[in-house]
Amino acid sequence: MNIDIQRIPFLMDQNNHLQLIKNIYFPADTIGDNGTIDFEYLFVNKKIVTWLSEKAQHSIKKWLTDKGVDERTDLTYLRKTIIPNAASYITQENAIKTIKMLFMLFQKNVVTKKELDQLRKLKLLTTRKTLISAEQCFFCDQYKPRLQLEVYLKAKEDVFLSFDYVTNHNDRKEDEDLTEWRRFFIKLGVQEELHLTVFDRKLTSFEAEGYGFSGQYLSSISPDRKHKVDAFFGLTTITFMQHTQ
Repeated sequence: MNIDIQRIPFLMDQNNHLQLIKNIYFPADTIGDNGTIDFEYLFVNKKIVTWLSEKAQHSIKKWLTDKGVDERTDLTYLRKTIIPNAASYITQENAIKTIKMLFMLFQKNVVTKKELDQLRKLKLLTTRKTLISAEQCFFCDQYKPRLQLEVYLKAKEDVFLSFDYVTNHNDRKEDEDLTEWRRFFIKLGVQEELHLTVFDRKLTSFEAEGYGFSGQYLSSISPDRKHKVDAFFGLTTITFMQHTQ
């Protein structure tokens, strides 16, 4: 009988509950790269850690490590927990803290381009305190983007990145730090200018109108007036086109 050990909760955490390997860590000497202990994380029970530290249990600890039980640092937490759950991980409660942690890792140059690309679905706070994915965000004007759009669209669109990430950062150095924050967010997919969007799939008239295309340009008859048009392919628009006159 083949048993997938990854699917069995068998490691006891600090609260005496059994956990899956993917959800639990070995406690490090200092938890997290910033040296603080955060009790929201799950660690192998202290008694088990002490037992595994004995020389006779070295092979068992190595086996657990090979299966994916790592020491909890900000970097291992990013790779093991945040990236696999990028689209759902951020909440109102952890939004600022998590992004600050990622920013510090980014400044240390320990996060790869591939890993940053995997975080494009990570949700960020907007100026209205709602959460949307990084790739849907645009910089608010306080970030000094190339094209300042917020002043024109803030009443119409809830897509502008909150500046709280910068104002809540203790080590802020106005211009230098702002440049780093902007570079970091761009790597996550935050946008700072308008761009073309090409739909390389078929859209019905109803779907196209949902993306902001005007119904008056979506003719139901072909140009030669011989065929009925059921869908459109290759439609192209520009960001916020629906707000132009």
